[in-house]
Amino acid sequence: MKKNEAVEFPIMELKNVCFAYGRQVALRNVSFSVNQKETVVITGPNGCGKSTLLKLMNGLIFAQEGNYSFANDEITEKKMQNQLYAKAFHQKIGYVFQNSDVQLFCGSVKEEIEFGPLQMGLDYKEVAKRRDDVAKLFRIEHLLERAPYHLSGGEKRKVALACVLSMNPEVLVMDEPLAGLDKKSQMWLMEFLQYMKKSKKTMIISTHNEELTDLLKDRVVEMNEAYTIQRIL
Repeated sequence: MKKNEAVEFPIMELKNVCFAYGRQVALRNVSFSVNQKETVVITGPNGCGKSTLLKLMNGLIFAQEGNYSFANDEITEKKMQNQLYAKAFHQKIGYVFQNSDVQLFCGSVKEEIEFGPLQMGLDYKEVAKRRDDVAKLFRIEHLLERAPYHLSGGEKRKVALACVLSMNPEVLVMDEPLAGLDKKSQMWLMEFLQYMKKSKKTMIISTHNEELTDLLKDRVVEMNEAYTIQRIL
C-alpha cells in the first residue's frame, strides 16, 4: 500500500439478518457489507425483499434476527428510541423513496429543501446557501415557490434528491429511482447518479433497470424469491 493511501472499510454491514411482517417472511439470513465510496446495486424480482432491506438499512425497521451495523455501531430499535441518536443517524443516510410524494409535505419547494438543514440546527445563512446550491445543481430555481404536489414526477424526484443532498449525507440510498419517470427524466437521473459515483458518494440503489445497474455497479447484490441473497457479483 502506498503511503497516505486511503483505506476503504465497510460503512454498513449486515450479518444473517432476518425480518418478517407477522408470519410473512421478508428477509432471510441476509449478509453483505457496503464499503465507503462504493456503489452497491440491489436487484431481484418484485416482492423479494429489496424495499424491506432498504428500510432496515435506513433504520425504519429493525433486524429480528442477526444484526445490522453502521460505521461499526449496531443499529437497534432500543438505540433508535433515543431521539438524538436517531436524528444523528438519519442525517448520515439520505433515503429517496420510490414514491417521492411520501417525503414531500411542505407548502413550497423552498420550505422542503430548507426543512432538513433546519432540523440539523444550522443557522439560516448556511441553510439558505445549501438551498441555493442544490437548487442550482438540479436546475430547479424556478420551482422554489411552487407547491410540491403541483409538480411533475420528474420534478418531484429532483426536489426529493435536493432535499436529501442539502443535508450532505454520508450515504445515498434510492429505491427504484427510475420508476414512474418519463424517458427524459430517466436520462437526466442516470447522468446525475454517474456524477455522484464519480464524486465517490457511497450509494445503495435498488432497481430492475439493467442499464442503470451496468452504469453504476461496483457490486450487485442479487436477491431471490426466497427473500435471501442469490449471489453477489
